[in-house]
Order: sequence, then C-alpha cells, then structure tokens
Amino acid sequence: MFKPLTPLQSATNRYLSLYETRIGEDTWRGPEWLRQIRTEAIDQFAEVGFPSTRREEWRFTNVQRIAEKEFVERDISGIGKTLPEDVRRVIDAADGWRIVFRDGEFVPALSDIPPVTSGVYLNSLETSLREQPELVQRHMRSEVSRLFR
Repeated sequence: MFKPLTPLQSATNRYLSLYETRIGEDTWRGPEWLRQIRTEAIDQFAEVGFPSTRREEWRFTNVQRIAEKEFVERDISGIGKTLPEDVRRVIDAADGWRIVFRDGEFVPALSDIPPVTSGVYLNSLETSLREQPELVQRHMRSEVSRLFR
C-alpha cells in the first residue's frame, strides 16, 4: 500500500532535486576536495533526510519550517555599499564588535572587527577557502561526520 510522504520527506526530496539540478549546471567553483565533501554530505542527507524531533539530539529543534522554506539566490553585487541611516545610527551607538551580514553575505566594509588574538580566524567562507584551505577542509570534514552520525 502507498504511504504518503511526510512534509520533511517531501522537503528532503525537493532539496535533493535542487542539488542535482545545480550539479548538472556544471557551475562548480572550488577545490576538488570540497566537491567530494559536498557529495558525501548530500549522500548522507539523502539517506537520513531532515532531522525530526523524534531524534534525541533534535528533540527540542523542529526544522520543518526551515525545510519547507524556498530559498533563492540573490544578486549580491550591490551588497556592502551602504546601510539605511536609522540602522547605521543604532550600529554606530553600539559598543563592541560589528559583524555585518546582508542577505547571508559577510560585508567586511560595514563590519568593525578589531584585531583578534592568536589562534582566532574570522572571515567569509569564500575568503577562507583562498587563505586557509587546510583549515576549512579539516572543519568541513569533521562537521559532515558529526551531523550525520
């Protein structure tokens, strides 16, 4: 007998389909080891899917709204130029570090990050892949393993 898919199963299938479409476009940019990590991660995601609150480590986190959300790529060419004046006043009045992300993109020109202590590295993933590829590779591999065990 046919059993209908749960919302999380449907969302998993949608994300897998989007991934296959994206890979088929052959727009890959990045090192081969990163493609391998992504392939391992999507294979594990295909097997496990989005986590549900039935899994012990996710019992307090319902990801269904995130899973059902339609994410789209945006044109980020204008990011980093300015902030609205009311936002700028609030940010300028705040004490401490300022790390600005706009539409998911790190904006160094609008961020205020003092020199950090030895052993701390803070940057966008794109820059990190250029400047510290070994560090990114080590952490990405460990995260994929941790998330899907």
